[in-house]
Amino acid sequence: MKRKKPVLHGFTLIELLICLFIITIIVLLIIPNLKDQKHFIEDKGCEAYVKMIDTQIEAYELKENKDATLEELVKNGYVKTNAEGKVVCPANGEISIHADGSAQCSHQTNQKEKSS
Repeated sequence: MKRKKPVLHGFTLIELLICLFIITIIVLLIIPNLKDQKHFIEDKGCEAYVKMIDTQIEAYELKENKDATLEELVKNGYVKTNAEGKVVCPANGEISIHADGSAQCSHQTNQKEKSS
């Protein structure tokens, strides 16, 4: 009896190259979109954090009956600091309190300057 040669099933080199080409095209289309989404998420996170700081300022002023400073908010546990002792938003912008009592983030200020 004659032995039959085993039939090899698999991808040819051309098929593998075509698959890699298609995957490369998909990745090239997705990566720039992910970068834009990261900036959008940072901006929204920063806005939300500034609103939360504004709420903490109001709570402090109502409870203590005096104007809030960032140092007082940190000392009384209204906001937390990072390892360097600074109050920062998720986008690493430093938070400050204006004379009118509202919070502002340096990240938002930089974004507004870049878009102008």
